[in-house]
Amino acid sequence: MDQHRYYLNALFFFAETNSERSKLLKSLEKELDSPATTIDILPDMELSLALIPTHDTLILQAMFAMNAEAQPWETLVAAYNRILGWIIENQRKKIPWAVSRLFHTVFPPGESHRYLHQTADSLSENIQPGKPTGKQEQMPYGWFWSFEEGFIDQQRPKTWQRDLLLITPQARAEKVDSLFLNHPHQGLIRLELYLQKCKHLARQHNSIREALNRDISLLREEMLEHLVASDFNRIHEEPRLMEKMSRQLMRFLTQKATVEILLNSLRGNQALLSEHLESVKLESPHYDEQQAWVSRQAEQIESDLRNAGVVQESVYSIQDIQRGAEASRFERASYLLGYTAALLAGISLFNSFLDIWSLVLENSPWMLPAAWLRITLSLVGSVAIPLAATWLIARRKWQALVATLVSLVTVAAMVLVTILSNL
Repeated sequence: MDQHRYYLNALFFFAETNSERSKLLKSLEKELDSPATTIDILPDMELSLALIPTHDTLILQAMFAMNAEAQPWETLVAAYNRILGWIIENQRKKIPWAVSRLFHTVFPPGESHRYLHQTADSLSENIQPGKPTGKQEQMPYGWFWSFEEGFIDQQRPKTWQRDLLLITPQARAEKVDSLFLNHPHQGLIRLELYLQKCKHLARQHNSIREALNRDISLLREEMLEHLVASDFNRIHEEPRLMEKMSRQLMRFLTQKATVEILLNSLRGNQALLSEHLESVKLESPHYDEQQAWVSRQAEQIESDLRNAGVVQESVYSIQDIQRGAEASRFERASYLLGYTAALLAGISLFNSFLDIWSLVLENSPWMLPAAWLRITLSLVGSVAIPLAATWLIARRKWQALVATLVSLVTVAAMVLVTILSNL
């Protein structure tokens, strides 16, 4: 690696689709080779492009390199902005959801440590004018700075951008370049991939969290309204409110499932980030802070899910109570209907007993028993027979047996009374 050269390693992270895997790179290369290209790259600047596919993310790596001049960082940033502008203009909705930019150079022999601060300050003025330079760290790969990160302005959808600076000692430059900076399966590329995915998932949760909290509030309002409707005067509103709460519960469960999926993905990428930091033996306060931030986000999501679980259990409990109350209400209604049917059947039997008794003896020399006796026996029989049928259906065996015996005795008494009245 030339000690007088400056580098920018830009990693563009895209949501991968198999059909678009190579289209982006081919289009960009064609644009750069076109005589009428809108991407103005200086003749003495080198640019190499590569695609690094992962299981769910497509990484476009753009490596800018140029010799030292008066404003090397400004020139590299301007070239990067032209590439980014082309991507935003031509990809439209398929723009990268995140970008990591690592600025890199070699510590020249014979320079004092003042060179480090001058280089970092010069870069800071180009990427975040007027803001303080990030804190310097020393790691096995050289001297490291991280700058303020955030969304790229005036862009929809938004892209999250991280800026890093690494100044490598001359003796370690080649190994750092091959093993840490440009290796597609280890080092910086993997660290930034897992960290950017963790941040991306956390940002998604922030938007979904608003919808989840809104659904929780709506569910609580539905539960309170349902409790008020439990008053007998509003009992006719309960089915409508129950259906409304069930629809709201379905929307809530959809949001909760989305948050659970996000949490699982966040935990998975957090574990991969920790594992990779351990594998590259990188002890960096910056990445430690990032890991701590990701852990706090995961804990916040878990807390939100616990709160959502409490609301969900409360809704389930209310629904169970409501179903029990409805079942009890239907059972009481069925008993009332049964007793009403038994009453109507008893009236019909009473009239039938009297009519049949009169018709049987009407054209015979036999006399009818006394009216009060006929009415009493017919009434007892018309009550005993429906009660026997009702209690038999309700599986009240002893009551049904007694009522059946009473009805049989009543019929026998009708016959016996008729015979005794005519002796």
